[in-house]
Amino acid sequence: MRGRTRPKSQLKFRTDEQDIMLLIHLLADLNLKLGIADYEGKTRAEILRLVSTFHDSFKEDEDFCAVLQKVMHADDWEEMLTTPPFEVESEIAPTD
Repeated sequence: MRGRTRPKSQLKFRTDEQDIMLLIHLLADLNLKLGIADYEGKTRAEILRLVSTFHDSFKEDEDFCAVLQKVMHADDWEEMLTTPPFEVESEIAPTD
């Protein structure tokens, strides 16, 4: 079995990220909401933490955050904002 090389892993991550953003924009365009409470694969708390992590990586992009807020139910949005994100490991080598 072949292992993944770092560039391929990074490309897959960026592609997945772009897919998620596309789906969020599509939901907003269709005036649909994320059904976080209806998802059966993970608990609501687990999903909110994942969304919090995604939101944290785009918090400087006010336009995208507004779209994300539009597709979330108000109670999910408020709880997500108080949910700590996962710590994401940096791919950048330390400069020290």
